[in-house]
Amino acid sequence: MANGPKVGLAAPAALPIVSGHICWRGAILRFWRKLNLTQRFGIALAPVMLLGMAVIGLWVVEQIEEGVIDNAGATTALLMDSFVAPLAQELATSESLSIGPTRALDEVFQQATFQARIVSVKIWKPDGTIAYSNDINLVGKIFDISPGLEHAIGGNIHAEFNQLNSPESADLAALGIPLLEVYSPIRETWQGDVIAVIEFYADATNLARTMAEARRKSWLVVGGVTLAMALLLLGIVHSGSLLIARQQRSIEATLAENRMLLERTQRASGRAVELTEQQLRRVSADLHDGPAQLIGVAALRIGALPIAKLGDKAAEEGGQIVQGLQTAMQEIRDICKGLSLPDIELKRLTEIVDQVVDSHVARTSTKVALDISDKGPDLPAHFKIGLYRFLQEGLNNAFRHGEGKDQKVSVFNTNESLTAIVSNAIASDAAANAERQASGLGLMGLKERIETLGGIFDFNVAGGRATLSMRVGHHQGGGL
Repeated sequence: MANGPKVGLAAPAALPIVSGHICWRGAILRFWRKLNLTQRFGIALAPVMLLGMAVIGLWVVEQIEEGVIDNAGATTALLMDSFVAPLAQELATSESLSIGPTRALDEVFQQATFQARIVSVKIWKPDGTIAYSNDINLVGKIFDISPGLEHAIGGNIHAEFNQLNSPESADLAALGIPLLEVYSPIRETWQGDVIAVIEFYADATNLARTMAEARRKSWLVVGGVTLAMALLLLGIVHSGSLLIARQQRSIEATLAENRMLLERTQRASGRAVELTEQQLRRVSADLHDGPAQLIGVAALRIGALPIAKLGDKAAEEGGQIVQGLQTAMQEIRDICKGLSLPDIELKRLTEIVDQVVDSHVARTSTKVALDISDKGPDLPAHFKIGLYRFLQEGLNNAFRHGEGKDQKVSVFNTNESLTAIVSNAIASDAAANAERQASGLGLMGLKERIETLGGIFDFNVAGGRATLSMRVGHHQGGGL
């Protein structure tokens, strides 16, 4: 029970954080998309170059400082060793210096040359005992062996800059000046064994100034080289970005020209469809007004002749001739009806669909379910012609291959596109034949007609139904 209120309070509090995170991420993505290639590369390059400059600069400065400190320590240690080592040889057999070497060392370090540079001096025994110091209070005391002292006991010179963290160096830290701490081994003259270690602190004001100048120059060099590299890379990317931009403009211009050519082609195709339909209408009219009328007249005149007086055989042949002429005339009329479309240029979409469906129902005595939605703009003439032919061919195929069972016509005209679908039920034994019909001349010609308008044509048989569909966008077909 105690955990319940905590859970209930914590969950709502997390929602603004997530929402704010998504909002910020969306703003960053929008900002990023607005940048060109050079700007994106510069933003990505800056932290990498700065990090690289920092790593390289720190490493170079550290190496320079170590080299300067080591060189200064070695030089000073050699100088000190030349004065101290001869006076400290008795430490090879004694735990402390006698009064003679002690006074001699005091005199050495009281010279003006040493007093100006050397702040503190200690001579250590390998066990951590201070055998000599310019601070007499430290003589004879034992301290823990520091890493520097241990390094010098091993026979190496060790130098440190401003590392005054040992207990015996506490009073030196209060001086407030940079100090160079050096541990130098004192060797026995003949055998070369380390018998003691001299530790001294030298005034490193000049050394600090030298190191600061070296540090400044190092950072200038590293920064200059990094900046030059960044500018070089930015220049290369910028030139590539300009080239890409020029190519994009060229591609966009080519695409615009191709779109214009495509629109002109589609408009030309639409005009060709309209001209073809007009030509078919003229052919239909010519057939109806010419050969059909002449055949009709011939049939009437033959029928008016007194053929019966010529005998039964002549009468029979005359009747067959009249019947043949009437059949030919009817076929010519059917051809004329197929060639000529009704006047659909000024009709709305619903009227065109109703006319096709009503004509099919009257001719085949079948039923057609109808679903129409006309919420888009009016169609140009060649689109109306294409839609009429599509519905006409689809319903004819539905009657021919599916016996007109469960026929359905769906037409949707929106602000984006025109879609038409003709479907019907089909028996399983007729499905294979329907699929073969998909490669026939009728559907192939219909497909080419729709694709000429810039649309998509599809035919498939699945689930016991044959479906014929077309879709054309309003931006296609010359401004639909």
